[in-house]
Amino acid sequence: MKANEIIGVRLPVQFAFHSSLIDPIALEYTAFLKPRTLQSPKINMVSSLYGGKAVSLDYRYLWDVVRRRK
Repeated sequence: MKANEIIGVRLPVQFAFHSSLIDPIALEYTAFLKPRTLQSPKINMVSSLYGGKAVSLDYRYLWDVVRRRK
């Protein structure tokens, strides 16, 4: 990835994010994010959820990415 100038960060997590085990925190997670204003990406960002360029981000998008649902 570095050779292609792709930025990535390994997250120090203790369990799988894309698992139904995190569903119980959905309301708390989205309630925390909902009042925040997220800026549109300043550099091109490819969304693994949409399979293309991410244009805008919001709390629903961030939860859907965590759970890998469209």
